[in-house]
Amino acid sequence: MALSNLFFPKKTLITIDMGSRYLKAAQFKMVDRKPVLTHFEMTPVPAQAMDKSTLIDSQLVQAQLKHLLYKQVQYTSKCKVILGIGGSAIVTRKLSVIKSDHISVKKENIRFEASQHLPFDIEQTEYVTIDLPRMEDDDPNMDSVFLIAMQNKDLNTYNICTHDIAVQTDVVFPSLLSLQYILSKNYNQLERSDYVLVLDIGFQTTGFYVIRNFHVVFSRDLFTGTQSYLQEIQRRLGVNYDEAQNLLDTVCKGESVPDEAMEIIQNHNSVVAQEISTGMEYFFNYFSKAVISKVCVTGGGRNVPGLQSEISQRMQSDIENLQVFRNIQTKGFSKKKLTDLHSFAGTCVGLALSQIVSRR
Repeated sequence: MALSNLFFPKKTLITIDMGSRYLKAAQFKMVDRKPVLTHFEMTPVPAQAMDKSTLIDSQLVQAQLKHLLYKQVQYTSKCKVILGIGGSAIVTRKLSVIKSDHISVKKENIRFEASQHLPFDIEQTEYVTIDLPRMEDDDPNMDSVFLIAMQNKDLNTYNICTHDIAVQTDVVFPSLLSLQYILSKNYNQLERSDYVLVLDIGFQTTGFYVIRNFHVVFSRDLFTGTQSYLQEIQRRLGVNYDEAQNLLDTVCKGESVPDEAMEIIQNHNSVVAQEISTGMEYFFNYFSKAVISKVCVTGGGRNVPGLQSEISQRMQSDIENLQVFRNIQTKGFSKKKLTDLHSFAGTCVGLALSQIVSRR
């Protein structure tokens, strides 16, 4: 960070969420060190640019991203930019490492444990670890850290994407962490010991994130999302991709579609809900004594009629929509516009809150 940014911090913040169906960007004005949302825009992601919610071809999205940033959210070099990245390329895991008061020894312990669990060579990896708060059932001789890792080649794909359109990225941030800041800001009544499940139902994948004491302690990307509905509609009705997408978008807006299409969507809810419920099995393999006290859902898939009810039955737990805008100021948005954006804005808002929220 330049010294000028230290003494004269940038007052405009832009956050970017590269989803598997939409590129999303938000502009915030920093007022009294708090972000005020002034712009939020989305543009479709070109086909074949993403695989399992991970960017694989930067050139395919550069034109759309450039227009989104320069024309729609008014990027300039004076803006601070936070890029949120996610998908299957990011590997996460809670690690237990031997406790040590020596920083160098602790780093070596973490590196050794990380190398044992990563599916790729640690020498070709960018990784960070976050110290997790000590809980009552932790081993006093061990430290708990949350590992987030990504291969250099995958990270470079994102960096090239912004570099080639002359956008300076100040922070690259794992999207999965952004939602913990939503909880920290909007759910202050939660107890430190509560386990909260956040489901981010996207296009190609569904994020399954468990948060305790406002820290992600478990995450997994499940390979299911609204794209599977399109494939089922195409298969059953014999329509093309665009027609299937139009039917799904229409029903997600609460508008009527032919009975046959609605029946296909409702029947497919059980398939998607079953895939999502397997995330709970993965979680309990690592946290056998945990009890999920709250389940929140976000992402475009939350609007599929009947899906939340199906998930609730599978998990035997009530589900509520993640409150994204509850305690954040906005300027220039109607209530209807905010309602329309609510499902899609979680990551962008969380990235902004990450700059100002102090963890408990």
